[in-house]
Amino acid sequence: MGEDMAYGKDNRFFPLSGAAVLVAMLGLGACTTPTEDVAQAPGRSGQPTDTGTFPNLNIPPQAATAQLTDEETEAKLRQLEALKRRQQPSF
Repeated sequence: MGEDMAYGKDNRFFPLSGAAVLVAMLGLGACTTPTEDVAQAPGRSGQPTDTGTFPNLNIPPQAATAQLTDEETEAKLRQLEALKRRQQPSF
């Protein structure tokens, strides 16, 4: 009786049991871990470093780049509006 469990009508193998075996094999293959070590920057241990001091939060942050002026912002908005009007279909 156990041998007939995997077969359907006309003694054909159920397609779902084949799919289940494939999914199980793919799942087992995904459980492997890489063996390569990732290189670290020189002088770094990969762990946080205790410097014994607290950061000074009273120093104002510096911008990474120059900020847009109001005129530049308006010019960019006009440019985007013009591009938007060009992309809208005309009927």
